[in-house]
Order: sequence, then structure tokens, then C-alpha cells
Amino acid sequence: MLVEIIKKKLTFFWLLIYLGFIVWIASFLSIPKEENPAVELPMFVVNTINYGGSPETIEKQITNKLEDEIKSISWIKKIESVSNFNFSTVIATFNDDKDIAEAKWDLKDVIDEIGWAFPANTARSVVKQISPNDTPIYSFWVSANATSKTIYDSAESLEDSLKSVEWVSEIIVTWEPTEKISVYLDYEKINQFWVNISQVYNILGNIFINQPVDKKDIWGSLYSYEIITFSKDKETLLEQIKNTDIVNIESQSIKLRDIAEVYFEEKSERQKSYIMSDSEIYNTVSFDVKVTPGADIEKIIQSVQGSIEEWKTWNTSMKVFETYSKSKDIDNMYGTFVSNFRQTGLTIMIILFLFIWVRTSLWVTIAFPLVYFITFILLSFLGYSFNSVVSFSLVLTLWIMVDNLIVITEWIVWEFNAHKDIKFWEAASNALKKYMWSIIPGTLITVFMFLPILFMVTGTVGAFIWPLSITIAFTLITSLVVSIFMLPIILSKVLPENVDKAEGILTKPLEKIWVKISKFTKKLIKNKKRAFATITIFWLALFASFYLVGSWVVKNDFMPQTDRNNIFLNIKYPLGYSLNKNSQATNNILTDVNEYLDEKYPNYVEYIYINIWNLYSSSAIWSASNPTADSQAYLNIKLIDWDDRNISSVLIAEDLQTYINAQIKPKYPFVKDLYNVVIGWMAGGKEIWFFITWDNIDEISDYLDSIRPEIESIEGIYNFYSNYEFTNWKISYVVDSNKISRNNVPLGSIIQLFSSIENSAYVPNGLTLHNFTELWDDTIPLKLYTKYDGNVEDIKIWDQFVSTITSSRALEAELKNIQHIDGQMQLSFEADKKASVALGSVTAEINKIIAANPLPDGLTFRYNSNIEDSAASWADLWAAMWVGLILMFIILVLKFNSFKYSIIVVTSTFLSFIWVVLALMLMSMPLSFPAQLWLFGVIWVWVNNAILFIDWYLGKVWFTLKQSLIETIQSRFLPIFLTSSTTIAGLVTLALKDELWGGLAIAFIGWLILNVFMILVYIPALLYVVEKQK
Repeated sequence: MLVEIIKKKLTFFWLLIYLGFIVWIASFLSIPKEENPAVELPMFVVNTINYGGSPETIEKQITNKLEDEIKSISWIKKIESVSNFNFSTVIATFNDDKDIAEAKWDLKDVIDEIGWAFPANTARSVVKQISPNDTPIYSFWVSANATSKTIYDSAESLEDSLKSVEWVSEIIVTWEPTEKISVYLDYEKINQFWVNISQVYNILGNIFINQPVDKKDIWGSLYSYEIITFSKDKETLLEQIKNTDIVNIESQSIKLRDIAEVYFEEKSERQKSYIMSDSEIYNTVSFDVKVTPGADIEKIIQSVQGSIEEWKTWNTSMKVFETYSKSKDIDNMYGTFVSNFRQTGLTIMIILFLFIWVRTSLWVTIAFPLVYFITFILLSFLGYSFNSVVSFSLVLTLWIMVDNLIVITEWIVWEFNAHKDIKFWEAASNALKKYMWSIIPGTLITVFMFLPILFMVTGTVGAFIWPLSITIAFTLITSLVVSIFMLPIILSKVLPENVDKAEGILTKPLEKIWVKISKFTKKLIKNKKRAFATITIFWLALFASFYLVGSWVVKNDFMPQTDRNNIFLNIKYPLGYSLNKNSQATNNILTDVNEYLDEKYPNYVEYIYINIWNLYSSSAIWSASNPTADSQAYLNIKLIDWDDRNISSVLIAEDLQTYINAQIKPKYPFVKDLYNVVIGWMAGGKEIWFFITWDNIDEISDYLDSIRPEIESIEGIYNFYSNYEFTNWKISYVVDSNKISRNNVPLGSIIQLFSSIENSAYVPNGLTLHNFTELWDDTIPLKLYTKYDGNVEDIKIWDQFVSTITSSRALEAELKNIQHIDGQMQLSFEADKKASVALGSVTAEINKIIAANPLPDGLTFRYNSNIEDSAASWADLWAAMWVGLILMFIILVLKFNSFKYSIIVVTSTFLSFIWVVLALMLMSMPLSFPAQLWLFGVIWVWVNNAILFIDWYLGKVWFTLKQSLIETIQSRFLPIFLTSSTTIAGLVTLALKDELWGGLAIAFIGWLILNVFMILVYIPALLYVVEKQK
């Protein structure tokens, strides 16, 4: 029936084949290309600024209020917060099924409701969605032997050009020299003229007005009016501010210029960035380009690079250093896919040429890409991008896709060989009638094995691998359609009607191999005792594999570290460290690091970028919640490309960290922490990271101190850090209200004077008097400072010393920051891990320590989201696998109408673990999350082969049991050999070139090799034991 339909509509099907090639070209060229799938999660960060606020003040007056309101929102999953100096960060995570737009509006609503309760000088809270994709796709630095302001003035036109590129969402400029108007009061003069700082604050804060007052009629015409009290010309405005009257003394006006210096200055003078290249140091301005999720990153980067090249032609004195480009990662990903595609197509053609027939090989090779073409059309139609997950999924489906094509071809050829003078369409009809219902269940089982992943693996990982199931389902269903409908049409043009010609040149030699294998299996099934011993050996090997994983002989890491062309070193100094001290210390560390790398790894470093005032993180969450500060910096060490060096950046970074711990840290003992940044999954920070929570910070600290020595003794971890840090103390003044009243000292003056004083290298926040939004493109603040060179204890307001109006003072400890999780205080403990050490083995040791030191009542322990995601995803994957196995069992029972054969197939799938573990162990690769996906990949391969083997075996009803098994081995060896060889060839490139998915490729290759042995040895032995003698 099916063949008759194909024959009647032959022209129509040929049209579909031609259209498939044409439409694929358009789809492949138009589909967006990005490194990873765009992941959108209902996770938001709420940042609130309150200059001058201590962590404790920020916590009580802002953070706690936000947390109380946010927890009332429906579907809230977790609330985390950090209260720093001047800064509150609250991270709200909703359940996965919460609508993202609704979640954002809910957050904004509660913030609007609570905003009135914040301190008066608090800026409006800013809500921003957090996404793993919210990282730059392209970064570069503009450098020159000039000041940063000069560089930026030249590069400002480039920034404007980049902002106009389609799909670009944000251009982040480091050291963008925005201006401010600074008023520096002379402490001696304001006391000389009896000027109260509150007078200056109130006058300058209220005299600048730009107010529209509607339209007015003049002689029958309407005119717009506005009241403005300042000039919009910069220099004129500056003179106006200087000439502002502050007080009158004996009819003499005391102007601002008499008691203060007033001038424009760079607002961002605190942040510095520069680059060391060939031992020369240049100032830099860095640019990071972000895009809208789902955009075609490759095209955007090309447009950005074009804008840069055009700008360079007009700015020849400037140097541009490309520091990061996702296009390189995309090119590598695309190159791997194309290499697999080409290699697989060539392998199919060669194998079919050698083992079936030369003309058949050419035309089956044409059918193979048709599957990919149709899949690309479907993905493009649904709005998917071409990314690493889609690329991997296409490679992963190679086996069953090739298997369907080869099996159909082999069956049709077998019909030719079995029946003399048979016509092609009769041979095709016989083959499809007999075996179509063997490949359909196998393909559907694979689809149903992967579909549970779509719904059961949650969180960031689930969103990340969402395209995996969709792509695999599309590809396999397409391969089924192409194999059943399109392939016979293509083969009808080439297969001979003469039986003798339908044979490959190596078919006969291959027959000798399967005869030898069948003889070997025949010995193993000589009797039931031998067959049972064979089965036992396989199951003992399975338990040995479990032992290798459980004893950490095979590492178990969530996401393996991969080579990057950059090494990032974060530097933390004591809180309050001045900018000048920071710069000097960082330069000294830079010199030592550069000398070591030049000596140990000559010509491996292109340049080193230095950023003062920031820490580096690849995590969108960590970056969103980490404020800038004088006490931190980072180095970005740019290495030459991986192809030009023979050592991984992971090993170089570990070696550099060893040198830092042994040499640099002892040399600079004032450095709080100096560590290599591991490019993590989502949360940022170090690889080992856990929290202890409770309402009492002292109890948490006591417990952490009690277990810390044991934690630090765990082998393979180093660079320990806890957020339980204090500042250089806090001095609390208790002001006597009666004394300030008797001496006529305004309380506001005390606060304003203390807030504005600059008496060291530490630059205070100052007091914001006014924000000029009407001037030029940027908002220009008017800031008030007080210059004072003496001791703070000797400050006086008018003739009153601070000491005379205070009743007491106290020196108090002050936390650097205060962290919460779901309203409870938490302390964190972090550590780095050597790449050779399994993450699972470290967490197992930590769990033992916690178990041996029970948590006091109230205290709770948890890992950070990276480790929690690993455990949750592993559990989700196991649950999805069991659901898939249940669905598989249902289809097998429907197919065989037998529980026995269905159970044989399902239970045998667990033996796949043996060779996978051995392959990873031999390659020293971890059982990472990508490698764990073998649970699904190998199961479908096994099921397909097992179904075909048992189908063929059940057809041998006229033979004895042993003869049936031997005949089946000889009949199934060729298609198993052909499909396995083809798939292995296609996976070699992925295994060697792709560090992230290479583990799975190696595991899959290992299993494919074992698969031949298992199908042709284990299954016959098992059937010989459980079947009755015929």
C-alpha cells in the first residue's frame, strides 16, 4: 500500500526532495547563530543606592523592607540579599512557571509601595532581569599613550556608532569620563566667616530651578513660559555658582568663591584601567557589547567589527585590542558541526561503497543530508537559533539517522540477493512490509526517551538544554520519513535489477569476520552454564563500573572546565584601601605575575589588562550584585589562541595560582585575597561554595570556625575565603540633644559636615546638592565636599568642638557586608578546586564533616546554586530516565506483545554503563552533565539494535534455538557494523575538538564499540538461557 502511494506520486516526492535542498539553503543562511541557547529565567535583581549608609543601616532601612514586601508575591521561590556600604542588592527567584513579564511588574509594584519608607536620600530602586546570556558578546579596549579622557573623547563617536547597530541592547564603557561640578569648602574659612554647612547645602540645593509654567496669551498668541535660575552654558554656570551669596556680614556679601573652590572634574577619576603589552603600559577605555537574547550574534559582531575598522581609519594613533569575541566560539562550534557533517557523509559513501555497492553509496549519501535539511527548516520556522546544543543534538542523532538509512538500504539489497529476477519496487515493498515496524518503534522509543527531559529537568539547566529534546525529536522523525518515503525513491534510480551487482567489494571479506564472531558466540552458548557465566561477567563488570564512579576513580563534575584564551585574577585589599594604594600594589603584583609568565610560558601572553575598582565575574548574578570599590582590582591575562600553545589555560591558571600562594601572598601580606576566577555556570565565585544560615551571626561564625580547619584539610582545595569580614571599626558618637540645643548647633550641620569631609586619600561620597539634567547629554551632579587636614576628633562647628556636644562615643565592630537567604542571615565559605579533583568527592568530604559536627539548633547548611543545580539536574535526569524507560517498556510490549522480550531489552540497557565509564577513565575525563546524557543516547542505540536482532531471531522459526541465534548474528552483523562505524567517524571530531560535549562523544564512541560485542554476544547468551529449546 505504502509503495503504491509512493509510485503514484513519484513526481511529487521528487519535487519535495528538490525543494528540501533549496529551502534548506535559505533556512541555514537565515537562522540566527549563537554560542548557547537564549535562556530566560524568572530571576531578578533589585539594586538600591543610599550613599553614606553602612551595611547595618542598609540592611535595616532598605533590605529588610524589600524582603518583607517581595516575599508576599505569589510563586516566589527564593530571596537572597547583600547589604553593602551604600548599596542594597536583593535577588528574587520565582518558580520556573512564573510568567517573566508578570514577575517583573509584581516586583515593581511592591517597590513602588515600599519606596516611601526608605531614607530620604535613597535613589529609586532599579529592577533588572538576570539571564545567563546577559554577558558581553564582544569586548575590546581602545588604548593610546594619552589620558583616558583623551582616549574616550576620540572613541565617543565609535560608541555612538555601535549603539546604532541593530539588536545591540547595551554598550558598557569602563572609564567613561563623565563630569561633575565639585564644591570644596575650606574648613578654616567657613569657621572664620561663621558659615554653617547647612546654609551652603540649603542655598545650593534649592536655587537651581528650570520649571515650565504652561502657555500664556500675549496679544492673541500663545507663548510657552519657563522659569530658569541658571545658565545652560558650562563656563557661565560655573561662574554663577562661584558668585552665589552665602551670608552677609556687616553688609558685606560672602560668596561661595570666598569659602570654597568650585570647578568641573571627572566623575570617574576613581576608576582606572590600563594595559601592558610588550612591557609598555597604555591607558585604556574598554567597551563591552551586549545584545538582545535570540539575536544573530555572528552578524552583529561582523557589524561591530566593521564599525571599529571604519573608526580606526580616522583615528590612527589609537590601538584597538580585541579581548573577547563569541564569534570565535561560534566558528569553532559551526566548524565542528560542518566537520562532522562532511566526515559522516564521506564515511557513509565509503562504507556503503566497500560493503554494499558503489552507486548505492553515492545516492544514500545524498539522502543523509536531506534529514538535516528538513530539520533546519523546522527549527528556523519555530524561531530557534543554531547553537551548541542544537549542533550537539544533530551530531547525537547521527547513529539512528544513519541506522535507518543503512538498514532500509541493506534490507532492499537483501531482498535482491534473496530473490532472483525481482523488480525494485517489489523488493522495496517486501522490505518495508517486513521491517518498517521494526525501525518505527526504535525511533519512537528514542523520541520518548528524550521528551521527559523537556518537562522534567528544571531551572537553568533545563532551560539550557530545552532545544536538545526538540531537535532530536525533529531529526529522528524526519529521518524516519526520509528513510521510508524518500530513500526508496532515490534508490529506485540506482539499484540494479540484477542480483549479482548489488554487492560491495569488501562484503566477502567481512563475511569471514561475522562467521568468526558467530563461531565465538557459538562456543559461549555451547550450554546454558557457559551462557549464564557470560551473562554474569557482564553484570559483574557493571557493578565494577558503579564502584569506579562511587570511589571517584572516575571524576564527577557538573560542567568540566574548558580552555579559554583569558585568565582572570581578582585582587581584594582591606576595606577603605585608597585608590592610590590600590594602583601601586596592583602594579607591583602585575610586575611579578608578568615576570613569572614570561619565564615559565614565554610568548604565551599577548597582553595583560588591569582594572582598578572592579572584580571580574562571568556570572550575571554575581556581577549584578557586586558593587565597585577602591579596595579591589582584577587582571585579565590574554593568552594566545589554543591552536598556538600546547598547554591548556586551565593548567596555566592552576600553576599561576600555586606561584601566587607560594610567592606573592607572603610578599604582600596586606592582600586579603588573590585568586584565579573559574568560569562558572551561573552563580559565579569559586567552585566550592557553601552557606550556613541562622538569625544569630555570632552562632554561625562560631560553628564555621569549628569546622574550618577540617574543611581546609580536604585534599585538592585551596584559596579559602569567608564573607565574615569586618571593616577598620566604626566610631559611634552619641550626641547630647540638650548640648546642641544650648549651643545653637544645628544637628543637620553635624551630619552634613561629617559626610562631606575629605581628610585622607579616601575620597568620600560627598553631598549631592543638585543634578543638572538639562545640560548636554549626561546628568551632571553638583557635589559638596569639605577640605579638612586635621584629626576628625578636633572638628568644630563655629566655636563648638564635636567633643563638647557628645555625651559618649564607642568603637564598634562593623561587618563589611550582611547577607540573607529567605530572610535569615548567612555566612559563606568559598574555596578553589584543582581541575584534577572531582567536585563530587569534595562535597562528599564536606558532607561527612557536617555530619560529624552536627549543626546546632536553628542553623542550616546549603551549597551555592552551582552545586545545587548540579545535584538537582542529576536527580531530574535520573527521574526523566526512569519515565523514559517506562515509556520504552510500553512501546516494546506493544511491539513484541511479550513481557519477556521487553524485559530483556530494558534490563540490558543498564550494561551500557560499563564501557562508558571505562572510556572516560582511560581519557581522564569527568562524568560531567554532558557525559551523563549518555543515559539517553546509548539506550536508544541499544534498543534499536535489540529490536532488530530479536525481530530477526523470531523470524527463524524453522531453526533450532542455537541455529536461530547464530543465523541472526550473521545477518545482523553487517548493519550493526556499518552504522557503528559511520557514527564513530562522525563523533571523532566532536570528541577531539569540543571540550564541553567531548566527554559525551567519547562515552558514546566507547559504548558503540561495546555495542557490537553486546548485541552479538550478550543478547544471544541471554536468549539461550531464557528461551526454551526448539
